[in-house]
Amino acid sequence: MVNEAVLSFSSRGDGGYEVCFDGVSVGTFRVPDELRVVREWEFFELESLGDRLAKALFGSCPKLVECIRGLSGSVRFVLEFGKGAEGLLNLPWEFLGHPDSGKPLSLEFPFVRRIGGGVRLEPLGGRPLKVLVVICEPLDLDLFGGRRFHDVICEESRGLVEKGLFQLEFLGLPSTPDEFGRRVLRDCPDVVHFIGHGNVGVLAFEDEGGGAVNVDAKKFYEFFKRREKPRLVILTACFSGAVGGRDLVSGTATALVEAGVPSILAMQLPIGVESAYRLVGDLYASLLDSSFDEVVRDLRASRFFAERLDAPAQWGIPVFYLQGEGERLFEDVSKGESFLRGWPSSSPDYWLLPEPELFVGRRED
Repeated sequence: MVNEAVLSFSSRGDGGYEVCFDGVSVGTFRVPDELRVVREWEFFELESLGDRLAKALFGSCPKLVECIRGLSGSVRFVLEFGKGAEGLLNLPWEFLGHPDSGKPLSLEFPFVRRIGGGVRLEPLGGRPLKVLVVICEPLDLDLFGGRRFHDVICEESRGLVEKGLFQLEFLGLPSTPDEFGRRVLRDCPDVVHFIGHGNVGVLAFEDEGGGAVNVDAKKFYEFFKRREKPRLVILTACFSGAVGGRDLVSGTATALVEAGVPSILAMQLPIGVESAYRLVGDLYASLLDSSFDEVVRDLRASRFFAERLDAPAQWGIPVFYLQGEGERLFEDVSKGESFLRGWPSSSPDYWLLPEPELFVGRRED
């Protein structure tokens, strides 16, 4: 079991939120006016917004400051959103600074979000981890180099495959909703990783001709709520971690939480292609090194260290929802039959377009 420190929010019905730390009330929080504006935050604003969020939270809940000061870096820091607190989910909590140092708490602690109470995770049963990767790069949307993502995942996963700990497969091209549904139902993967385009409450899959076909969050909710669920869903797609309102099913990540998926790593805002590529490579290089929430913290720290002036605050874009209370995602992974089944070295003929420049991401050269 993992030691957790739980900071929870629940609606008071008057526009304020009761704040509790490990079950003890520490004050009332109200969202500052400048954070109530419903719009897309600019990257350069995020760290200052985190400072303002910290000032408002710790200013209204002074008892919380002492609670934070007493934490060790090994504790899992949980932000728990109770009934009526859904309106807080779109705030940039990953940029919330420590009351003393100002350093973002998500860089100091394994930092997770939780909606409602935690759930119990069933053990894997001592076998390799089954991973399904879905790379969707519709030819009528901006191309991001899907082949490059495929190759870095294969390269960074090879060590786990050789150790007998990993069964890695890629959904074939084109990555259609039909094929996705069939594969998830047939194989019951432990991890589903989607890489592609997204917006609030929608992900872009591909049709049979390679064009974009949108799948909304409600379909993901209906698909997963009554069947065996992945242990982890990773959404490397813009706005996949954002919520469209107070209805949890209006956002893709939160719809998956509502459907009972125990953990989701998603992007609360747009993420740059290069940042996403490096994040994905680092993720597979360290996937089973430690508890997954610790892996995410270390990924954030790595991206924070490597931050570029032309792509600020990318380290804080990922949000991690973990419903498994006090538990580790992949604690009992063991050796067994292991394999890596990637894309063919070239794309199928029906996938090709007349203009050579549109081959980007679909073939090795």
